[in-house]
Amino acid sequence: MFSRDDVIYTAGLLDGEGCVGVHKTDTSHRRFRYHLVVTITSTNAYICEWLRQKFGGAIRFWEESQRRSPRHKDRYTWIKVRGQAADFLRVVQPFVKLKSLQIENALVFQSSFRKTPKGKPKHLTEEEEAVREACRIVACDLNRKGTSILGVRTLTI
Repeated sequence: MFSRDDVIYTAGLLDGEGCVGVHKTDTSHRRFRYHLVVTITSTNAYICEWLRQKFGGAIRFWEESQRRSPRHKDRYTWIKVRGQAADFLRVVQPFVKLKSLQIENALVFQSSFRKTPKGKPKHLTEEEEAVREACRIVACDLNRKGTSILGVRTLTI
């Protein structure tokens, strides 16, 4: 379980070292799958392990061969995806200062999912696909380096 202080600290980590994104993968036959991804990256393994213990999720270790420069330290990424990521964002949302637009966009994206009976294929309607693609484009725009809060494009659905 986590305390209010844990949530406030984590909101700061998300603001400073985190990313809230919508990813699109090509499955086949021009069908796409979209999913919400929240990450926090650090060179301190303890931080990512603490996040995993408090909030669940997984940790990815970036090997030496994946560094951009040999002078860079090892890095670790804490990851939460899909509905669990949305649940996490709802917890930290009141305390986030910089990524509030990314969180709002992510929650609009996640609300576009509908429940289907087990075993039934989840074919997207044109409207669902349009909402998810719009959210992905907005997420990319908001996460682009150099984007200022004053120059951000917002999504109206």
